[in-house]
Amino acid sequence: MKLVVRKLWYRGDLEATMQALFKIPQLRKRFDEGYFYEGEMRPRGLKICPGYWKAYPILELIPKSQEAVHLVLTSLDLRGEHGRISGTGMDKKALASNDAFIGGSKREIFNPADPQFNGMVFGEIGHALGTQHHPYNWLDPCEMSHNYHPSADWQSLEEIRFCDACQKVFSRQNII
Repeated sequence: MKLVVRKLWYRGDLEATMQALFKIPQLRKRFDEGYFYEGEMRPRGLKICPGYWKAYPILELIPKSQEAVHLVLTSLDLRGEHGRISGTGMDKKALASNDAFIGGSKREIFNPADPQFNGMVFGEIGHALGTQHHPYNWLDPCEMSHNYHPSADWQSLEEIRFCDACQKVFSRQNII
């Protein structure tokens, strides 16, 4: 399977971000064809709200695909149905923002190898492939438990993962 990547006002080094993301073993295995950069996304007709963008109208502009997952990386502050979000995913389409991960006095510092950022992107790709949030199981840690306390606290890119139950979701859909 291939990961198709686009940028939407992304203030990060795309190549460094993708190199870090592909250090996650399960992601590297799932997207054995690697990734393809499709260019900058310039959505027309979207209402820009003061200080944030609505995430779901952006998702609707991403093309549907059976052969690939589409990922849009952005530095915009996103809003979902119930407030601010870092990303979202559904129907083989994912949207992830590094806005909450940019620091510094002038908001110019971003570490593309940050395990928390990459875990979030990995989770949005998981949503795009059909997984849902679930309680944390310390015997089988999973990125999809990030909305629960306790949750996985990734210290390295190599330990970010989906649990066995999420892997079964992919198997049932023939997404391996």
